[in-house]
Parts: sequence; C-alpha cells; structure tokens
Amino acid sequence: MTTKRPLAIFFSIVVLMASAVFVFSGPKTQMRFATTWTPSEGEGLYLEKTIDALNQDSNGKYLWTYESAAGHEHETAMRIQLAADNMPDVYTFWPGQAIITAFKEGGAMLDMDKYLKDSKQVSAKNWNQEENNFYRYWNDGIYVLPIEAFHGFFNVNKSILDRYGIKPPTTFAELVAAGKVLRSNGIIPIDTGSKGANPGHLMLSEITYQFKGAMQDVRNIKSTGTAKTEAILKGWRVVEQMRKENLFPDDTIASGDWDAAGALYNQGKAAMEMCYPWMIQRIPQDILANTVIIPFPKIDGTAYARGEVIMGGISHGLCINPKSYSNPAKKAGTIAMADILTSDAFTKMIVKMGATPARLIKLAEGDATPFYRNMLAVKTNAKYVVPPTDFMLPGTVGWEAYMQAVDGLFAGEPADQMLDVLQKGVVRGLSQ
Repeated sequence: MTTKRPLAIFFSIVVLMASAVFVFSGPKTQMRFATTWTPSEGEGLYLEKTIDALNQDSNGKYLWTYESAAGHEHETAMRIQLAADNMPDVYTFWPGQAIITAFKEGGAMLDMDKYLKDSKQVSAKNWNQEENNFYRYWNDGIYVLPIEAFHGFFNVNKSILDRYGIKPPTTFAELVAAGKVLRSNGIIPIDTGSKGANPGHLMLSEITYQFKGAMQDVRNIKSTGTAKTEAILKGWRVVEQMRKENLFPDDTIASGDWDAAGALYNQGKAAMEMCYPWMIQRIPQDILANTVIIPFPKIDGTAYARGEVIMGGISHGLCINPKSYSNPAKKAGTIAMADILTSDAFTKMIVKMGATPARLIKLAEGDATPFYRNMLAVKTNAKYVVPPTDFMLPGTVGWEAYMQAVDGLFAGEPADQMLDVLQKGVVRGLSQ
C-alpha cells in the first residue's frame, strides 16, 4: 500500500486546521504527546509531521514533544511516569479496566466527556454510544476515548460454496449441514483455531454475546467474581458443538495464533473464516475477489438478530492529563491535539493504513475499497459492539486461565470443564 499521497493530503489538511487554531507570538508552552505509534510509518509518521509543523509555526503557542514506545514498553513508560507524577499532556492508551484503573485512580485520566463537550470539532454523537458505554466502567465517565478499533466479520469464499452447491448459511443448522458437505470434499469449513486463545477467543466472545444476559454477565465478571453463568456457558457450548461437528481445523493449536490465522482460508483450503481488519492484507486477490462478508449464522436460542451484536474492541484510545486540562496555559493545547487525533483527516488516515476507525465516519467512493467498506458496514449496522471477554478479566492470572480454557475448548475439551478453569483463574486473579 502506498502511503505517501494520503499522508501528503491529510497532512496538509491538518496543518491548515492547526494554523487556524494557533495564532500566537511569544514564548511557547512546553507540551508532551506519548503514544505507541512509532514515527517510522503510518499513523506515527503522520502525527510526527503534524507536530513538527505545529512546532515550526511562528504563530504557534505550544512546543510539542513526540514520545513513542511500542506495545508494552509504552505501558511501562506510562506507569513509571505515573509514579513520578510526570504524565504527558495527551497520550494514547488501551481501554481495558484492569490496565487503566491505576491511571484513573492516580488522577492521570480526564473524563473525556468533558473534552467532547468543549471540542468545537467533535461530540459524543460521532461515536457509537452503545459501544462506548462498555468502557464506562465506573458509571461516571469514559476515560479512554476510542480512536482506532477492530471488530470481527465472517468471510465466506463464495466460489468454494458454489462449487458444491452450498448457499451461504443463515442458520446454525445450515452451517452444520454445509460443514458436512465441505468435509466430505476435503475442505475445512471454518478456519479458526486457538493458540494462546488467539484468534479463537474473539469468535467465542461474539458467539457468547448472542445469548440473553451474556453481555452483562461478562461485563460484571470482576464485580461478581463469576465467569461461569448460564448465559456464558451457552456460548461456550456452541463452540464445543462446532468442534464436535468438525467445523474447525483438525489441529486448532497449529491453526491458532496470529501468524497462522487465516492461512488455510488464504490457500483455498477452507471455505469460511472469522476475520479481523489486520488479516485483510494477507488475503490473496483471487481469494478476496470471491469473498463475501455475511452475518454469522443465527444460533438457536439466541436473543438477537444476525449482525445485531458483534465483538469489537479498541486498539488505540485517546487520554488527556486532567492536570493539563485544568491548567489555563495548557487547556487549549490539549483540546487542539485531541482534535487532531479525532479529526476526519486522521480518521481517514487510519482507514488508509488498513485499520478500523473507532469514530463514525462516512467514506467517499475513493476513500476505501468496496471490501473494506463492506467490512466497516458490519460495525455501522450493528446495534451492540461489545469488547472481547479478556478486556473484562482480572489481570494476568485471569488472562492466563482464559488462554488455557479457550485453547482446550477449541481442541475438544468439554465447555463445562474449560469454563471451570476460567472461573478458578478469575477467583485467583481477584484475590491478588
């Protein structure tokens, strides 16, 4: 994917916007922005160039420093700075409750509803509020405003199904019947495995959320200490049945984790897959040309229409330091930087990078490929976009138990026993 032209276009837009915001002469106020987006490419390159332009503007009021560290190094840096009371003015972070609690309680996260009220560029209506509500853990505000997101969507290789006279399944019974035909012809029905819970746990979450009460049960795991509820167990039993019906690859461990995810589908050896945005670029063009996205087949006993509830999470969120926001010398600067990160220009930059924006935005014909727009429509058309179960688990111990349980479930272990494994991990995690 060529990024130079989109970068130039969007960079120009933001520089113009920034020039309109900053009209000032005199000493500049020092400000800091920290993120996992490294400035070598994509979103990071775009943001670094934007910040450089702001700093070079003689009329600018602020002098920004760009700080970046990849993955968990960013989390470590933020924890060190939290302890030292030296947090950046604006930063990106992840929204899981376990990871942000210390920052919220440490006074390092602004209730972003305040920013949404003060911004002249965006407001709460620019986001799916049902989705954002899942990140209101304390029922008082949202402390990590979603910027870049992900969600699952169900790919079907229409060419393979047509070859064997199969229509895209709309019900679970049709899915099982299609699987039998495909297996008899040497085709894997659904290319989803689980190693370290990836990527299988995301599909498991989406299936589980179809049952009445499951969304709330998952959200309440940390407050109730209970992961094994009737609604959650129903979802796990569906995956157990799918395994018994030979819908998954024979070796779900070998087909698990992200390096192997989608490999059988991409080779034409599997007819369907649960896919995620970062997997699209690996799909060969001949396979992609025959791929259609359909809502996951309706499961008996579920409470929602197909496509009404999907699994989706946040890979990057926006945070503001409350101390900076309450500082008259810095408040306008924090709003201006946040406006850059929530702008149409940056949102379209996310699209150009093949990622999924968390903000709602209408794309013109040339902004994305037809397949990408169809993928985004899955989220746009959903009523509930629910974070994966692991977002709601208590710390490392809970996640380790979850990995063991999900891997076992996809490998053929009973749902009841595997959910017991998770339940014990939740209890241990909450006791620490």
